[in-house]
Amino acid sequence: MGIHSTAAPFGSTIRSARGAAGLDRATAAQRAGISTEHLGALERGERAPGRLVIDRLAAVLPLTADTLAALYADAQRRQDAHPWRGMGRMVANYRARAC
Repeated sequence: MGIHSTAAPFGSTIRSARGAAGLDRATAAQRAGISTEHLGALERGERAPGRLVIDRLAAVLPLTADTLAALYADAQRRQDAHPWRGMGRMVANYRARAC
Protein backbone atom coordinates (compact mmCIF):
# COMPACT_ATOMS: atom_id res chain seq x y z
CA MET A 1 0.00 0.00 0.00
CA GLY A 2 2.64 2.54 1.03
CA ILE A 3 4.78 2.61 -2.08
CA HIS A 4 1.88 2.43 -4.51
CA SER A 5 -0.21 5.15 -2.90
CA THR A 6 2.79 7.39 -2.30
CA ALA A 7 4.45 6.98 -5.68
CA ALA A 8 1.29 7.17 -7.80
CA PRO A 9 1.19 11.01 -8.08
CA PHE A 10 4.90 10.99 -8.90
CA GLY A 11 4.34 8.34 -11.56
CA SER A 12 1.49 10.17 -13.24
CA THR A 13 3.61 13.33 -13.35
CA ILE A 14 6.48 11.40 -14.94
CA ARG A 15 4.11 9.90 -17.52
CA SER A 16 2.62 13.32 -18.35
CA ALA A 17 6.04 14.95 -18.64
CA ARG A 18 7.26 12.14 -20.86
CA GLY A 19 4.24 12.63 -23.12
CA ALA A 20 4.77 16.40 -23.20
CA ALA A 21 8.37 15.81 -24.26
CA GLY A 22 7.16 13.52 -27.05
CA LEU A 23 9.08 10.53 -25.72
CA ASP A 24 7.90 6.96 -25.60
CA ARG A 25 8.74 4.90 -22.53
CA ALA A 26 11.65 3.04 -24.14
CA THR A 27 13.34 6.21 -25.39
CA ALA A 28 12.92 8.04 -22.09
CA ALA A 29 14.26 5.05 -20.16
CA GLN A 30 17.24 4.67 -22.45
CA ARG A 31 18.13 8.36 -22.21
CA ALA A 32 17.76 8.26 -18.40
CA GLY A 33 19.92 5.14 -18.16
CA ILE A 34 17.25 2.98 -16.53
CA SER A 35 15.34 -0.03 -17.81
CA THR A 36 11.98 0.29 -19.53
CA GLU A 37 10.53 -1.96 -16.83
CA HIS A 38 11.84 0.32 -14.08
CA LEU A 39 10.34 3.40 -15.72
CA GLY A 40 7.04 1.59 -16.20
CA ALA A 41 6.98 0.59 -12.53
CA LEU A 42 7.69 4.19 -11.52
CA GLU A 43 4.90 5.46 -13.74
CA ARG A 44 2.44 2.94 -12.30
CA GLY A 45 3.45 3.85 -8.77
CA GLU A 46 4.84 0.40 -8.06
CA ARG A 47 8.37 1.60 -7.25
CA ALA A 48 9.66 4.51 -5.28
CA PRO A 49 12.32 6.66 -6.94
CA GLY A 50 15.77 7.18 -5.47
CA ARG A 51 17.64 10.45 -5.82
CA LEU A 52 19.84 9.10 -8.63
CA VAL A 53 16.79 8.09 -10.67
CA ILE A 54 15.15 11.46 -10.00
CA ASP A 55 18.28 13.22 -11.26
CA ARG A 56 18.44 11.03 -14.35
CA LEU A 57 14.77 11.58 -15.18
CA ALA A 58 15.14 15.33 -14.71
CA ALA A 59 17.90 15.34 -17.30
CA VAL A 60 15.51 13.79 -19.83
CA LEU A 61 12.14 15.32 -18.95
CA PRO A 62 10.97 18.94 -18.88
CA LEU A 63 11.07 18.95 -15.05
CA THR A 64 13.83 19.83 -12.62
CA ALA A 65 15.22 17.33 -10.14
CA ASP A 66 14.11 19.61 -7.30
CA THR A 67 10.54 19.61 -8.62
CA LEU A 68 10.48 15.83 -8.90
CA ALA A 69 12.01 15.35 -5.44
CA ALA A 70 9.55 17.83 -3.90
CA LEU A 71 6.61 16.10 -5.57
CA TYR A 72 7.66 12.72 -4.20
CA ALA A 73 8.39 14.13 -0.72
CA ASP A 74 4.98 15.82 -0.64
CA ALA A 75 3.25 12.56 -1.53
CA GLN A 76 5.24 10.79 1.19
CA ARG A 77 4.19 13.40 3.78
CA ARG A 78 0.54 12.96 2.83
CA GLN A 79 0.82 9.20 3.15
CA ASP A 80 2.49 9.53 6.56
CA ALA A 81 -0.32 11.85 7.70
CA HIS A 82 -2.99 9.33 6.61
CA PRO A 83 -1.49 5.85 6.98
CA TRP A 84 -4.86 4.12 6.57
CA ARG A 85 -5.63 5.78 3.23
CA GLY A 86 -6.22 3.10 0.63
CA MET A 87 -6.87 0.39 3.23
CA GLY A 88 -10.42 -0.18 1.94
CA ARG A 89 -9.06 -0.92 -1.52
CA MET A 90 -6.51 -3.35 -0.07
CA VAL A 91 -9.22 -5.23 1.84
CA ALA A 92 -11.44 -5.40 -1.25
CA ASN A 93 -8.54 -6.77 -3.34
CA TYR A 94 -7.73 -9.35 -0.67
CA ARG A 95 -11.34 -10.47 -0.49
CA ALA A 96 -11.57 -10.73 -4.28
CA ARG A 97 -8.50 -12.98 -4.40
CA ALA A 98 -9.70 -15.13 -1.49
CA CYS A 99 -12.97 -16.06 -3.23
